Amino acid sequence: MFVTMGDGARLWFDVLSPEGEVTEDGVLWRPTIIGVHGGPGIDSTAMADVLAPLGDVAQVLRYDQRGHGKSDRRTAAEWTMDRWADDLAELITNLGLEEPILLGTSFGGRVALTCATRHPELVGGIAAAYGGARLDDGLTVEAFRRLGGERAARVAAGSAGDDEIDFAEWLAVCWPLVSRTPAGPDHLARMQRLSTHSPDLHAVHMAKELEQRPVPGLSAVTCPVLILGGIEDPLLPPPLMTELQQALTSSKKVELVLVPGAGHPVFLDRPDLEVGRVSRRLVGGVR
Repeated sequence: MFVTMGDGARLWFDVLSPEGEVTEDGVLWRPTIIGVHGGPGIDSTAMADVLAPLGDVAQVLRYDQRGHGKSDRRTAAEWTMDRWADDLAELITNLGLEEPILLGTSFGGRVALTCATRHPELVGGIAAAYGGARLDDGLTVEAFRRLGGERAARVAAGSAGDDEIDFAEWLAVCWPLVSRTPAGPDHLARMQRLSTHSPDLHAVHMAKELEQRPVPGLSAVTCPVLILGGIEDPLLPPPLMTELQQALTSSKKVELVLVPGAGHPVFLDRPDLEVGRVSRRLVGGVR
């Protein structure tokens, strides 16, 4: 399905579970969770696994951000954080959703937080799952050196070569190392094969180095925020998640949960967390 933005761009979205559940006592109306995928440069394919266990507690949607997947690519001038955040706000408004919870994974956490800084009245809560904090090249390169040696450190540090080749090499060398479970690399590789990639979009965004700085205006976020991160995450180490928590000075409630034994994909690395139980924490804790 598609929803059209004010400038004519179409965003693809998918409803994974209904808002109303028919019970013996009547219809139970449930809150809405919008899955905001990571990247940039990869679509919402992997979000299906993350969001599936949430269907028994909420209406769950996922969508492809502008330039990604089935959504309109448009032009590089529109591949900006503000535009992605405003698209999310328009999606909420156009679909008539009332204060949904935004579940942003990785880069999607930053999009969700930016949306809440620009449109605080639309957002009921945020779950920033291994995302939303600024990046730190030094911490990340050293983490990949520990995990994969000098080649992984070199690729993590980047180069001045062809952007598309660099991104492909990062996916081949570094991406399998972000998971700390033996089954993780195979699962991540499968998600990569099934997903639609936009390496040029990734290169355009990362060249701006915006994510080296905190999300601007975090003090404007007023809704509750749950921050969920892996203690062994090489992309967003715990100090960066703590920094994010401390910057959310106006939020009604901020909770930081750092998960032992988990790298970047927390739910994949720690299936014993029971995503369904965590989901209830999202719905109950941020509403």
